[in-house]
Amino acid sequence: MPAERFARWFEGWRVGGVLLTDLFAGADSCVEYPMLDREPLPRWTRGPVTLLGDAAHAMQPMGSNATTQAVIDGRALAYCLATAPDPLTGLAEYERHRRPVTSRVQLASRSKGPEIVIDMVAARAPNGFADVEDVVPERVLRAISAGYAALAEFDVGGVNTRSPYDVRRARLMRAESAVRG
Repeated sequence: MPAERFARWFEGWRVGGVLLTDLFAGADSCVEYPMLDREPLPRWTRGPVTLLGDAAHAMQPMGSNATTQAVIDGRALAYCLATAPDPLTGLAEYERHRRPVTSRVQLASRSKGPEIVIDMVAARAPNGFADVEDVVPERVLRAISAGYAALAEFDVGGVNTRSPYDVRRARLMRAESAVRG
């Protein structure tokens, strides 16, 4: 695609002293990357078929969530299929667990997730700054980051504990329960 199609939106933008419109003008061609966003789906699974990743929850890639959520989906789906008594039950369990989480993340990504900090800094320091803490205190940055990580279920506490998708542990617990019961 020719750079002229979108270069006007970057008039005056500089990165490291380079004027972006000059960069575009020197390129043989440019590639457009559309940001896709969809409303959360009411269901992902129909019979023996389910969705995961962008097919299930297309969202803007704020907080690296488009990829992160797809990876978590894959692990959750494998876990649910491995621990369920049959594939249809596994698919239903996967959707029951993952769809509410990803729906929240989809909606939150519309308000830019943790990238909201970029807008805060731009609004508070339009002429630049020497230290980000002069613009946004560290406690605010940490709160924004922690809040979004908790929403997306990849907060430090959750990530650093035992995986909820440990098939061997689930099978062992089921076997112990059968012995007791």
